[in-house]
Amino acid sequence: MVYTITLNPALDRTLWLEKIQPDESNRIEKEQRYAGGKRIDVSKVLTTIGMSNRTLGFVGVHPEIYRKIIEIAKNKEAKVILYTDGDALKVGIQGLPDIIKPNVYELSHLVGVELKGKDEIINAARDIREQGIGIVLTRLNGS
Repeated sequence: MVYTITLNPALDRTLWLEKIQPDESNRIEKEQRYAGGKRIDVSKVLTTIGMSNRTLGFVGVHPEIYRKIIEIAKNKEAKVILYTDGDALKVGIQGLPDIIKPNVYELSHLVGVELKGKDEIINAARDIREQGIGIVLTRLNGS
């Protein structure tokens, strides 16, 4: 069973109009609303490929919740992947997830230094691993 946890999920809307007319009332022909957010999207893909999963969502929480959820999951011997950024990533890695996936910008933020070049990125990932993170996945060009 895979659990995805979305903090501050979104309600996405898709609107259909025949055409957009500036300075006129535009009439919506069709509207679709659905849950959105990266982790919710992951659960949709897992469902599509037939993998059993559950999505949990929390609204209005603070970064500390990441660490707490990771610690609870690890105590239940679950494998944990942390995929977030900013303060949530900094606090979340204190719970020692098995895998994190920061991009280069996020990895730079974690180590407090702008990373330039493959060697600096690799060394930063190794430093993070030495803190107890199993795998650090990163891309050289964005998210």
